[in-house]
Amino acid sequence: MKATRAGHRAGKTESDLPVFDPDADTPPLQPAVEGNRAERDWCGLMLWAQLRALNVREGRGATPQESVEMAKAAGYRDGRGWNNWHGWHKDDQGNRWITDVGNVRYYYSAVERALPADLA
Repeated sequence: MKATRAGHRAGKTESDLPVFDPDADTPPLQPAVEGNRAERDWCGLMLWAQLRALNVREGRGATPQESVEMAKAAGYRDGRGWNNWHGWHKDDQGNRWITDVGNVRYYYSAVERALPADLA
């Protein structure tokens, strides 16, 4: 069992945390890139979790338009929110893929939620 970043102080492990599915669940607060720490953490989680879900569940990368929609849903004004991040790449068709799930895990830990098993 892996201790979470935020939950470590409380002795929580990932199995103790509620699962958050970006395709089925709504964040408990509005993600905001310029918000407080919790709003920014949810912004990061939503950005990465949506992309991870699309990559894994549909077996494809996010189109440029989907990338813009994901960024806006995560609290960014537009698709340029992706420009600040590493850990993704574009394929030959210009579709976005996660290359490192570390960002996904980091933000799940930050908001004390567990990844759905199929996205872990």
